[in-house]
Amino acid sequence: MTRKSAWSSQAGQVTMIEIIRDNPATFGLIAVILAVFIIDFISCLFLSTCRVLMILFAQVNQLVWEGEAWRLFTAMFVHADIIHLLSNVLFLLIYGLRLEELKGSRWVLLTFILSGFAGNVLSLIIMRPDIISLGASGAVFGLLGALLVLLAKKYPSQAKSMIFLAIIFFIITISVNTNVFAHFGGLITGAFIMFIDFQRQERYRRTKRIIP
Repeated sequence: MTRKSAWSSQAGQVTMIEIIRDNPATFGLIAVILAVFIIDFISCLFLSTCRVLMILFAQVNQLVWEGEAWRLFTAMFVHADIIHLLSNVLFLLIYGLRLEELKGSRWVLLTFILSGFAGNVLSLIIMRPDIISLGASGAVFGLLGALLVLLAKKYPSQAKSMIFLAIIFFIITISVNTNVFAHFGGLITGAFIMFIDFQRQERYRRTKRIIP
């Protein structure tokens, strides 16, 4: 069965429900991120302390060094404000849908989680212990890195437009408080994951040619 895609030339004939159904990884990640933000926001109405999930799950470097290693994973699902949230969700949608169309759902999940984790680890090592980091941008940059390598190898003409979107994403997400190390770590990790996959495919093709 042909995978439905929002990037397809026939996208106008495809319902939104079908697009969501056929891209579960991208929309699943977006659903989790939105749910966390909504729950965190609603907590202000019922609890004496606002932003409980952000307090519990953001990457507080000092706490990570003291043993709360789960924050390296959970930090990518919490966001500081609505602008921070929407910018990451928008580009997660753009990069995630395209990567999921070309490589499948498992690739989106694998790249997102590993890139986000690697970016957070890099920022943990380089930045001061009192720094607090949160957001999906490192993981989204990982999707971008993987997609750029994939498009450069298979669809060079599309790679140029993706670079343009990458520049826009960088401009939108850059600020005085931006964790550039998480961005860079995520981007390099995503690109490396896709590069390793191409190397694996090439070794498989060479082996197949040799073995009768």
